[in-house]
Amino acid sequence: SWEFGPETLTPERFDRARGSLRHIFDDESSAVELRQAALEALVHAPEDWHVAAVRAAWDKPEWKVVAAFAMQFQDGYEDLVLQALQSTDEEILRWGAAAAVRVPEAWDAVVPLATGPDTPKLVRMAAIESVANLRPDEAEALLDPLQEHEDEDVAEAAYEAIGLVRDFVDAGKETMVIPRQVVQQAVSNKVGRNEPCPCGSGKKFKKCCAA
Repeated sequence: SWEFGPETLTPERFDRARGSLRHIFDDESSAVELRQAALEALVHAPEDWHVAAVRAAWDKPEWKVVAAFAMQFQDGYEDLVLQALQSTDEEILRWGAAAAVRVPEAWDAVVPLATGPDTPKLVRMAAIESVANLRPDEAEALLDPLQEHEDEDVAEAAYEAIGLVRDFVDAGKETMVIPRQVVQQAVSNKVGRNEPCPCGSGKKFKKCCAA
């Protein structure tokens, strides 16, 4: 996770770190694992060039999980997210469920992942967040039974999602999608990890866009 605050990462340090990571990613002579880690770090603060890089990564079997992970931070991957939601690879499916938050067309695929009996835990938790974000007006009825789920983490995820849904519906908003670009805003404003996330979700920054 990213560490933000005046003692940890200033905008100047952030820019230098991002430049170093870009250099590692662009260097095809570097180890694949190192380049993958660089891309995973870079996508937390989206830039336009990431879309082409992530799309190219999706076409390489050894990069597919990294690409799926990256899709949750930026628009431009709608077709790939729908493909990820059909994957039999649990990691790809998990990150596809997380990225579905940005893809309204993913609703029919992500609801069964949130509510179905056999969904792997981490996939389900990602899907719960996407269901809450995509259609807040329908989410509470779908997620309410999960508050009694035998797994406490799943039950808590459903509880928190319903709480956010109620807040956003009461505010008269149609969507509660959280823009990942707030990471850059947080760096510029030196937001502490225990302070409210600048995206407006109501969560602490460390539990929201810094996670």
